[in-house]
This record gives sequence, structure tokens and C-alpha cells, in this order.
Amino acid sequence: MPDGYAVDLPALRGAADGIKRTMFQVTTAPLEPVAAATGHPGLAQAVDGFIERWRYGTKNLVADAAQLAARLSDAEVAYTVVETTAARLPNGMLGQTAGPDPAAR
Repeated sequence: MPDGYAVDLPALRGAADGIKRTMFQVTTAPLEPVAAATGHPGLAQAVDGFIERWRYGTKNLVADAAQLAARLSDAEVAYTVVETTAARLPNGMLGQTAGPDPAAR
């Protein structure tokens, strides 16, 4: 579209997939052995506190990221439908001499 704008559909899909991969990595990373491996009770307690706060924060971030990934995927689907429909309309209008209006689909 020289006079309009373009949407990079593979980039939308890639962004959504990248967010989903990152969410998986963040939610499956083992954190428990870290505190025990410190060898110092005070440090282990501090690390445990950090891990608890980390989990709370990442839970919220993962929820937000899931929404973002879903919306990027939805946008890709919507743009694909629009592009497919738009590409079909001129062919349908110009190539059809009788029958229902192809623009009404």
C-alpha cells in the first residue's frame, strides 16, 4: 500500500510468540535451590524474601503479558481477514456479472 500503511503480520505473530516464550521461561525458572545454596541463614532469608516478592511481581507481569500476546494474536487474525477480504473484493466485483453483490460478504 503505497499511500496507506502496512502491517507486518509475521512480526505481529513473532512478537506474540516471543512474549509467550518469555512468559514460559519466567514461570518455569527454578528459584528454590538458590536460597538454600547461600550457606548463610541471614542471606538465605533475604533471598527467600526476594523470591517471594519476585513471584508476586512476575505473576502480575505474566498476566499482563498474556493479555498483550492475546491482543497481538487477535490483531494478526483481524488484519489477515481484512487483507484476504480486500484482495477478494475487486476480483469478485469485476469478475462477476450476475448474482449477489460480493461486497456484501
